[in-house]
Amino acid sequence: MKSKCFGRNNSGQALIITSLIIAMLVISTAYYVLEINTAPMDQAPLDSTFLMTRPSVVNTLINSLANITNGGNSEFLDGNLKELTQAIQNSSYGGQCEFVITPLNSTPYQNGLFISWGDNGSGISSVHTHVALNFSDPNEMYSSEYEVNVTTAITAEGFCTANGTQESVNVICQLYNENDAALANNFTIFYQEPGGNWTPADSTTALNINDYGNGTYWISFDALAQGALQVSVGAHDLRNIFVIANTTCLEN
Repeated sequence: MKSKCFGRNNSGQALIITSLIIAMLVISTAYYVLEINTAPMDQAPLDSTFLMTRPSVVNTLINSLANITNGGNSEFLDGNLKELTQAIQNSSYGGQCEFVITPLNSTPYQNGLFISWGDNGSGISSVHTHVALNFSDPNEMYSSEYEVNVTTAITAEGFCTANGTQESVNVICQLYNENDAALANNFTIFYQEPGGNWTPADSTTALNINDYGNGTYWISFDALAQGALQVSVGAHDLRNIFVIANTTCLEN
């Protein structure tokens, strides 16, 4: 089965405004502190202030990846990063701020994105950027560089048990956010019929999803007996990032 998105969600466009507002408030606070304190500042407080720009970058990447994996254009990421960069640099007041976000272009990432929804029982939706910040005014200089990665990954493996003309299908899934166990908002399950058509598993197939509360899910449903069964598991995490894992459930 070729990987596909099952819908489109543009809610990230609204949420990106929040990231921009946060960024402007953080930078405004930083320059206000510099303005009222003409004495030399210790490096630690300034470090802490500027590192607060990181949540704005993280939120921008999350919202962009959610939009793209729900059917949006990959150029949405570039547009959001440009808006965030402009917002931070325009808040320089009396100082000069250079804020550069560079999407990673190193295998397997291309223009910051790595989306792989293959047939090997695993899927990944990921975005990775490098951030560089340089600030200077008559009293202070500061520079910082860091990486930001947002990743939603899923693994799936299963088996099926024949029972006359029907077979019981069981799939165990594990969801991750940045390598830590994550919770799903919802699942979309498809299986391949003998004729090759992909059919949704729903209430008509006795679909049941057990949530163990630690990122592990046991999914079961009924299908026409045919031996090995191809199953596609799509999941939205709590950040609305979508990911798919396709797997073959062998008959036990």
